[in-house]
Amino acid sequence: MNYPDLPYRGLGERIFGQASSHAIEGLLSKRAAAPFITEDFGEYARELLAIWAASGPLKPSHAKHQKFWEISETEPELYSTPKAKNERRQLHITNPVPQLLLASVMTRNWATISRWLDRQRFSFSRTMISSKSYRAIEEPDFKSNAVHKQLIRATYDVEVKSDVLRFYPSIYTHSVLWAAYGKERVKKNRKKYNDSLGDRIDVLLRKCNRGQSVGIPIGPDTSRIVADILSGYIDSRPMLRTGLQRGAADRLQDDWVIGTETVGDAERLLSALRTTYLEVGLEIHGGKTSVIGKTVCPLLPVRWLTLHCASEGCSGGP
Repeated sequence: MNYPDLPYRGLGERIFGQASSHAIEGLLSKRAAAPFITEDFGEYARELLAIWAASGPLKPSHAKHQKFWEISETEPELYSTPKAKNERRQLHITNPVPQLLLASVMTRNWATISRWLDRQRFSFSRTMISSKSYRAIEEPDFKSNAVHKQLIRATYDVEVKSDVLRFYPSIYTHSVLWAAYGKERVKKNRKKYNDSLGDRIDVLLRKCNRGQSVGIPIGPDTSRIVADILSGYIDSRPMLRTGLQRGAADRLQDDWVIGTETVGDAERLLSALRTTYLEVGLEIHGGKTSVIGKTVCPLLPVRWLTLHCASEGCSGGP
């Protein structure tokens, strides 16, 4: 029985978390409290897998479609950090056993996963492994993203803004297979994809999260990768690919800004966006969705208008 392995120096331990002396790289959220580190776990990841396979929680699976392991479902530890307006952001610390296996699967199949990630058309940032970042996955370039959004707003007369309602907590783990191989093909012959890479990721996501098929852990970089795989599928769907030019849209994970020439075009694209997300069981956030049209002549400051009318002898006034 060959169990997944993690190279001592490489992608796997960076995804999961071999930390530097001052930061962590992938297991914990960047908002985790300073005392929580994963240095030792990342350093001994390969040895731990070997021990677990020999005498620990990893057992050969007897299921015909699952050739690698059989492990119990686990429950993540939950903690929260402050957000704006007295809200709090809930984060997860996942159990080390399924989380390490998930990181290992991604490590060994990174070439395939990269092809799935390359389907992203409207994201200004790429999902890349970085040796320079303190995270396993390079963080989005927020400054360039902001500049790109301003360019869209300056270029187009109408702006569409939207994002997904409870993105990570609403992701359906089976949709990883749809994003990887196409929803129609998977639905037509589900057994064909048993024990595929997408299926193994789906299984391990659920093992990390109480067996739940709705929602993925918030915090680990492995979840960021899964979310971006799904976003690549959204970007590639015909309703968006044919109706939306790459330069007219900016997507920062699930946060969209789209430029159009008319309100009618904006409403059609918004409908396409809503329909596309519904295909994978996600909904756009109505409270954060808007269509904004530019005025032909922006409202000028009242004082300027008052002085202008006084000097020109205007009738009436502001």
